Amino acid sequence: MIGACACVLQLIAVPFVRAQPQTFRLVDGTAQFSAEYTFGSFTGRTAAMRGTVTGADLVSAQGSVTVLLDSLDTGNATRDRHMREALETADHPTARFVTDSIRPLTPAVADSARLFGTFTVRGVSKQVTARARVFAQPAPDAQATAWQLETSFPVTLADHGITKGISRFLGTVRVGQVVTVSISARFAADSSPRSGMPDR
Repeated sequence: MIGACACVLQLIAVPFVRAQPQTFRLVDGTAQFSAEYTFGSFTGRTAAMRGTVTGADLVSAQGSVTVLLDSLDTGNATRDRHMREALETADHPTARFVTDSIRPLTPAVADSARLFGTFTVRGVSKQVTARARVFAQPAPDAQATAWQLETSFPVTLADHGITKGISRFLGTVRVGQVVTVSISARFAADSSPRSGMPDR
């Protein structure tokens, strides 16, 4: 119930087509985590996230994505409550991913790059490396106005001090220590209408 860490997230490697730095803002998308437990697997999802990316090109791009953890939905109210307890969302309501650097894959793979950044959940930050795919959505003038980003990476719960609620019913039900975080997000030029979680 924790994969919530999933959040995060995810993910900010957007190639730019203009020479001057440009800001793109997250306008819609989903963050999800997939976790294994004693009797199978489950997934938590949310669309409540915010983020921005700024840069003149792929290598110089920097950004962040923040996810509201209380909004994660696994399709089971009791499990959702256990997840919030494990993540201690009352004290740590969000998870955040910030990029440190972006490196195109070599040999080049279409629309692919590797992200290096810091993922923070439950107040604990850890380095993350993730592979991402980025798709441009150009305007009629050929200038990119939006980018679709897809990425995923593993998160080890113990690395973030997430131990509460991992085991229940005297140890007969356990959540796996590693969850998979997946992000699909669309970033649009800063002047575009925004939806989802407002920036603060």
